[in-house]
Amino acid sequence: MDPREFYYENEYNLLIYELEISGKKYGLTNRKTIEISQKLDSVLNEIMRIKYPRLKQLEQIR
Repeated sequence: MDPREFYYENEYNLLIYELEISGKKYGLTNRKTIEISQKLDSVLNEIMRIKYPRLKQLEQIR
């Protein structure tokens, strides 16, 4: 496993937990919950780039 992948998977798990807590505590439309969700999207994009490096090449072809 790539060390970056390990880091991002830990970050992903932490953000999922924070998102669940924030959603229950503040609601899904709260600014804090939305910011956590955006961070989660970024982390997922990085994980996908690490696991599937060929996706970037395919995007450039399109």
